[in-house]
Amino acid sequence: DGKRLPHLDGVMVDNVKNKQTAFLKFVQGEYDFFNGLDVTIKDEMLDKKGELRSKYINNFDLVKSPFLNTEYLGFNIDPKFGDHPLNNVDVRKAINFAINKEKLIKYLRNGVGEAGKYGFVPIGLPEYPYSQVGQSSYHFDSALYYMKRSGIDPKRAEPIVINTTQDYMELMVFVQKEIQNLGLKVEIKIHPSSFLRQLRKDQKINCFRGSWIADYPDAENYLICFDSKNFSPGGPNYFHYSNSTFDNLLMQANKSKDEKERMKLLANADKLMMKEMPCIILFYDQSLRLKQKWVKGLNSNPINFLRLRSVSKSKQS
Repeated sequence: DGKRLPHLDGVMVDNVKNKQTAFLKFVQGEYDFFNGLDVTIKDEMLDKKGELRSKYINNFDLVKSPFLNTEYLGFNIDPKFGDHPLNNVDVRKAINFAINKEKLIKYLRNGVGEAGKYGFVPIGLPEYPYSQVGQSSYHFDSALYYMKRSGIDPKRAEPIVINTTQDYMELMVFVQKEIQNLGLKVEIKIHPSSFLRQLRKDQKINCFRGSWIADYPDAENYLICFDSKNFSPGGPNYFHYSNSTFDNLLMQANKSKDEKERMKLLANADKLMMKEMPCIILFYDQSLRLKQKWVKGLNSNPINFLRLRSVSKSKQS
């Protein structure tokens, strides 16, 4: 409009640990926008379709878009864990088919996110050939088939221990119940986030809830998590997944100057890795922002950066 950017004089950030308190202050008009979804407020904020509840529609705007974040259940498949059931690829496949991810999104996330039906690369990268990776969805008959094919008696198998933080307890209880339908014993251990990261890094655990947000929006930034050169504790391969063909596909993609060919190579690597299933994709996240009606120009983006250069306000704080 012929006005020099930025429109704002400054930015005030308030650190509030309690999401309910932060949301209440937003509703009361103390904050201009509210970011993210929390289990304590999801039912108050959204209906089961992921839409803003009717009582808030006239007061606030909801901005929702793909967020390049993959949420997963990870397995450390290093041989040092011996004959643990999670070191059996058919058990991992059985667990994947046993988890109803669509149900998880609808009831635990109030429609926010996309069920994890492709590979590790999240939905939202325009050039990535997701169809080439293939799809998987809930299918309990297939889960029983792979459980039987594994040769493991679920009643005698060592318990599966899911390690997570308090914030994801409800989500992991859902996963626990889904896996238990196979007859497997499943326990949940809660840790502070810093301690969980250290346990995962030091190879002390073989099952954990995790997420990966890219440093930059490119498929390669996700798949390096499975490169054998990146074994933890030196890198982000917490799964200790190792496949020379996978590593070679990543290397070829890194050398390719043709972007379309590069994406095909990365998709082939993604597909190969998912066949061996060192992790189960639970869902691809979405960014969620609530803003006051007086805020203009606040948009979303795939990496959820807060960009305020073109944002303006018609009301003074």
